[in-house]
Amino acid sequence: MFQYLTSIRPGSFRSSFLSLTGLAVLTFFVLSFAQRAHSAVAIVAWDQEVWVTGYKVYWGVSSRNYSYTVDARNNSVSTITNLPSTTYFIAATAYDNDGNESGFSDELVIDATTASAGAGGTVSPSGSFFQTRGDTQTFIITPTLGYQVSSVLGDEVSVGAVTSYTLSNINFSHGISAGFSPQVGITFCTDFRA
Repeated sequence: MFQYLTSIRPGSFRSSFLSLTGLAVLTFFVLSFAQRAHSAVAIVAWDQEVWVTGYKVYWGVSSRNYSYTVDARNNSVSTITNLPSTTYFIAATAYDNDGNESGFSDELVIDATTASAGAGGTVSPSGSFFQTRGDTQTFIITPTLGYQVSSVLGDEVSVGAVTSYTLSNINFSHGISAGFSPQVGITFCTDFRA
């Protein structure tokens, strides 16, 4: 099994791959990521199999064309660094004591999502994070006191002044932004003298 957990909520992708000694099942977890400037760090972990000496994690920006690899050795955790916000294709292999490597697992595809809010409110979840391809993500748009939602853009297209926006069957990277404006006719009085 091959699972992917974002820092927001879990999604899953199941896969098995043929090992050198038979069928092995590998479970991956993305434990967390941190946004740094224009790149992110993903920490992946998995349940180890007894027959496996080590694991390699491969990733790239196109299917079955992996530009990067990390040898996790016999550890059950590996860190993927310097991930600009885009779509990634991830696969893994296992290897034995002689260095013989299995074929690639089925691919896990993750897409970057960035959500932001202007002054006067919030979007939740916010920031940059990855979603498993095919997942659904709902964003809650909340104005602060004295403000109202003026616009929400999904991939730079207006979806109206909504307070909730859902991406369904995610299959590419997305950008969500919310704008807010002061409510008309609202006056705040802080002088409570009689």
